[in-house]
Amino acid sequence: QRDFGITKQTADSMKPAKYIEKIYEYYDSDGDLRYQVLRYQPKSFRQRRPDGRGGWLWNMNDVEALPYNLIDMLEQPDAPVFIVEGEKAAERLMKLGLVATTSHGGAGKWSDALAPYFDGRNVVVLADNDSAGERHADQVLRSIWGRAKAVKRVELAGLPDKGDVVDWLFQGGTVDKLMEVVRAMPALDSVPAEAEAADEAPEAEEEGVLKPYKLMDQDAVWSMPPVEFLVDELIPERSF
Repeated sequence: QRDFGITKQTADSMKPAKYIEKIYEYYDSDGDLRYQVLRYQPKSFRQRRPDGRGGWLWNMNDVEALPYNLIDMLEQPDAPVFIVEGEKAAERLMKLGLVATTSHGGAGKWSDALAPYFDGRNVVVLADNDSAGERHADQVLRSIWGRAKAVKRVELAGLPDKGDVVDWLFQGGTVDKLMEVVRAMPALDSVPAEAEAADEAPEAEEEGVLKPYKLMDQDAVWSMPPVEFLVDELIPERSF
């Protein structure tokens, strides 16, 4: 800014309101690109898939879920697979030489369609340090139970609230320390029980009490797909 005589106020005004920070690509076992997850700043995510004509469809209609980094998993069938929450964490472990994967969509979005890819594999599930991360880890374990050769569930010590393996590595963790933790952890001998329905049931509405509207935060708004029209610029596809 000093070199070019640009004031901080002008520089801030030149920043885009939203931009793509990273694109994560999901390939099938034949090496064909099936879909992408786009990470934006301010932090939000969108998904798209090839339309077959060089463009994109901004939806996941009829798309079969795939594990991230599938080709690496297939090329190293004897290596343990680390399942984490989010592509960023998976890529951090991949850079350390580990076989890591995740599912698209974030916590709670694991699909049982992913389970067959872990048949006969040694699997390590790393849970994020929050209730959503713990539930997600348990969901993954229930999904692959009976298919994986051995499964370990690891909760890393010293994580901040909502922290993950990326934070743990930033705090001084190394791949050798991580493997020590994994080796010290016994394999699970039973599948985690699913949360009781009563624990997750919505609160009963009192008679005569108005239910508040459900509001969307900024990330949810940015993640909405583009409007598709039945009549161009006049009647949206999903409308009355």
